[in-house]
Amino acid sequence: MDLDYVVMKPLSYFSNTTGIEEEDNTPLNALLILDRRHPFLEAMLTEINVNYSATEYQANGPSLMARLFKNECGEYVLGDLPTLCYGVAIYPPIIFAPFSSETSVQYNVVEKPDEKLMEVLKTDTFSVHWVNHALKQHKFIKGSGFLFDRLAKEHCPCVYAAVGKEGSHFE
Repeated sequence: MDLDYVVMKPLSYFSNTTGIEEEDNTPLNALLILDRRHPFLEAMLTEINVNYSATEYQANGPSLMARLFKNECGEYVLGDLPTLCYGVAIYPPIIFAPFSSETSVQYNVVEKPDEKLMEVLKTDTFSVHWVNHALKQHKFIKGSGFLFDRLAKEHCPCVYAAVGKEGSHFE
């Protein structure tokens, strides 16, 4: 799991699981829960060994996973329920990564989330991926009421308490 996550519910319920990025409908390489020696993990290691690109991030992460899923299962269709491919349950964005880069900035810099959004997250979402590259030029303001502030305060109280009053950059 990437470090730019807020985990809202235990992930122990899941095994052999990933999600889909809201932004571009690609597999979520930021969160991958696999059993030790899972065939998909072995296939990923083989694929990266053959097709590694030092200059293209997507080729080594989401695109690598998408190629493997497509080769194994053809087009994977996503709905409200997980799709099973390569022995991996692929969940829709609302479960692990409900925000695109643009939406991450919107709810953490521009506008505060309404209670309807907070209720949807509370009900349907296990974790929120902050898409760090989109937020790194912005500052997290403790007590602002923006989305990250609200979720971090509730789900990451030790980290939240350690942030000074002046806040911190999303880095």
